[in-house]
Amino acid sequence: MEEQNKSHFWRFAVGLVLLMALGLGIYYATGWYKWRNAQSEAAANDRALQDMKELEAQYENDTYGGKTPEETLALFIDALKKGDIDLASKYFVVDEREAWLNNLRRIQEGGKLNSMIRDIGTAQRGQDIDKNGAIFSLANSSNEITAMIYLASGKNGVWKILEL
Repeated sequence: MEEQNKSHFWRFAVGLVLLMALGLGIYYATGWYKWRNAQSEAAANDRALQDMKELEAQYENDTYGGKTPEETLALFIDALKKGDIDLASKYFVVDEREAWLNNLRRIQEGGKLNSMIRDIGTAQRGQDIDKNGAIFSLANSSNEITAMIYLASGKNGVWKILEL
């Protein structure tokens, strides 16, 4: 009987030690996971901050555009008339430039570039958003507004097309 009690005791002791080891393992594993996650988040934050600084520098160093919204629109139309869609796309804000380069390529390939030039050439300046934002509207023959062009002035004083 005493032998059986010792056997139960040792089984219980070994089970308890294994259970404690498992608990400690889980505790340290979750701590390590949280630490790794925090390291990963910090690295992602550093990359995002670096990307933001690079984007700000691109905006500050961007010289494509005019000193007025009308000048930027005229430069844009002039580039389109020359068929230089690479140059025309540079009159858009940095964030939209790539998308508009692709849009302009499709318009050019579809043979609609002259129509676009004609339409944008009729744009009329409307009520300004504020001192750094201007709106131009395009109207059809019934004088109904069919499209809007939004321009904004950056910190460097260059006007860029936000949306067309």
